[in-house]
Amino acid sequence: MVALETKGSLPASSMRGRVHQLDSLRGLAAVTVVCHHWDRALWANRPSWPLIPLVSGYEAVILFFVLSGYVLSLPVWRERQPPYPEYLVRRVCRIYLPYLAALALAIVGCYFFGNSLLPLTPWFYETWHTPLSPQLIFRQILMDPGPQLNTAFWSLRYEMEMSLIFPFVCMLMLRTGRYSGIFLILAIKAVSHVLLGSRFGQSHWMLTLSYSEFFIAGATIARAQEPLKRLVSRMSQPPLWITLTLTVITYFYIASFSNNAGNYEMVAVCCLIILIQDPRMHLGLQSRAAEYLGRISYSSYLVHGTVLFTLLSLLYGKIPLAWLAVIYGAATLVISHLFCVFLEEPSQRLGRRIGTHMRERR
Repeated sequence: MVALETKGSLPASSMRGRVHQLDSLRGLAAVTVVCHHWDRALWANRPSWPLIPLVSGYEAVILFFVLSGYVLSLPVWRERQPPYPEYLVRRVCRIYLPYLAALALAIVGCYFFGNSLLPLTPWFYETWHTPLSPQLIFRQILMDPGPQLNTAFWSLRYEMEMSLIFPFVCMLMLRTGRYSGIFLILAIKAVSHVLLGSRFGQSHWMLTLSYSEFFIAGATIARAQEPLKRLVSRMSQPPLWITLTLTVITYFYIASFSNNAGNYEMVAVCCLIILIQDPRMHLGLQSRAAEYLGRISYSSYLVHGTVLFTLLSLLYGKIPLAWLAVIYGAATLVISHLFCVFLEEPSQRLGRRIGTHMRERR
């Protein structure tokens, strides 16, 4: 899950150096993840095509990864990267400490509401149906990507792993030429193809290698953002809007037509990141509501699964589904806000304070 640093006060537009459209884009993507898991719990079949944009959860994770690569690489390209220990402390406080708090909530939810026997999809039975044990909790503390305690936690393992090595990846790109990101992605694809049928090809590290493509793609367009923005600025409005429309259609619908959709979705996300920063794109992404969704996006990603499984265990079959959906949305919003204000943002401030202290000691 992409994680940009935020202040503790609203609105997000008060922060310097932020690209508000990207914050809002991340917030809207988090909403699709929330809806995606609701859909997965209740219906096993893929939704009809008009509803696909509302439940494009996997596409949202690709967007998070590309955005992470884009944002994490900017200080390197601008020669403002802090020393690695300071960077690492900030990333741990930004990602891992809120994760631990969300894990504690999931453990409590599993303890009280686990093993619910409901007429729902097989996907529902992947979470909160494994007996709690010290071994399970320890694996989750180590960010095991399994869904046993929270179905959304799986991507955070890859987010954290890439955070650990990404400054070194960017330095490698910096020393190997302007287009090294493209060649690095192609090299990863070639290695993945060669190892796919091997024992290593089925391992967790193979998945990490595959997902690294999205981070590197984000870093690549961040490195070339000024030329790309100038290219977009020279487009007249009709071609600009046509390009945006085709990009959005590719992002949402290519998975319905291609077995190799991840590549197209990666390209679509890269195009989307550049296009929405053009000042002529009035998409409502700088509104207070959109920026607010961006502010709480990481918190909503962390807690919505616990909210969903708790409410299904308590209320499924007792009230109409429409009312349950409304309660799910409202409860996710409220709990995400509280989690953001009292846990996520204090963790960010802690990381900044520790980083400042480390800098002063140096």
